[in-house]
Amino acid sequence: MKRRRVFAILITVFVLALVIFLVKSPLIDPTAPRFIRASGNISPGNYSWLYYDFLSPSPFEGGKMWVSVVSTNRLVRTFLLDIESNSILGELVHGGPAFFNRDQTKLLCGQRKPATINPLWRSLKDLPARIFNHPSHAFEDTETFWVIDLKRNSVTRLGRAYQSPGAGSSFRPSPGFCYGFNKPTGSLSLAEVLICDIENNTFRKDRVGGFPTGGFPIGWWDIQRILIKDTNNDFALYDVEARKTSVFLPLQQLQKSFLEAGITNDPGAANAFFMWDGHQNDFYLTDNNRWSAEESYLIRIERPGRLKLLDPHFKFEWSDHFDASGSYYLYSGRTPG
Repeated sequence: MKRRRVFAILITVFVLALVIFLVKSPLIDPTAPRFIRASGNISPGNYSWLYYDFLSPSPFEGGKMWVSVVSTNRLVRTFLLDIESNSILGELVHGGPAFFNRDQTKLLCGQRKPATINPLWRSLKDLPARIFNHPSHAFEDTETFWVIDLKRNSVTRLGRAYQSPGAGSSFRPSPGFCYGFNKPTGSLSLAEVLICDIENNTFRKDRVGGFPTGGFPIGWWDIQRILIKDTNNDFALYDVEARKTSVFLPLQQLQKSFLEAGITNDPGAANAFFMWDGHQNDFYLTDNNRWSAEESYLIRIERPGRLKLLDPHFKFEWSDHFDASGSYYLYSGRTPG
């Protein structure tokens, strides 16, 4: 009898310990992204072509870069390369990299799932949106975002967004590499912007620039404020910590500056772009001619907010970049067609 009682107690303790372990331990998703560190020599093998994210504002941060290779059977593999030692540090599987935190111990990455082409499933996914008068995502791709903690060798699912088929968007890291924002192509008509805090593993949707039209995010002005352009053609700053928007460069100020500089272009059509200088983003103003590599004006937004005309007839080129001093201009030499 005594042995049975001891055995029952041991079984009870074991079951309780197992339950506590299962409750406290997150379920491991076999399809979740993970980073496999390189052990010894590692090779990508044979591949047809390779690429890196040249549209990223800081693709070589910390002396490292992500390189993807595509094999003849369309298999994509993504590796982390140490530029100085010319060695592969590891491979990212089941996901695409977005950005590291400051000490590169945490990585934000995403997984994209194409929209279903099954008519029945599309109708079922579209039904709740019709009933509750919500935007439908039945015809859009789903992108799920995760944070990989390289120190703890763990992965945390943050949330999801919707992208239009054949189009996409990327998270833009703040100068402190703590926050990131993303304007998914599936919500371009909405005021919502995705805000991620990679240090605290938080993920939310903010309506920047007011409700309901909001504004379009351009880039990080500092470690916590995003420069946006609203529907009134004013440039404003959105503070992700205070969740408040403040006017930065109103259209009236642009009109006055254009008049003083002798620029006849429409100030309301001015758009901002930025270049990462290693510490902060440098912002410039021009119109849409830049994106077609044509001639236009070039204005620099100097801090705290003064406009400086650099060239009234600047010839833009493809895949361009200014250096930190703004004295040199690098471009690819690509020609139309």
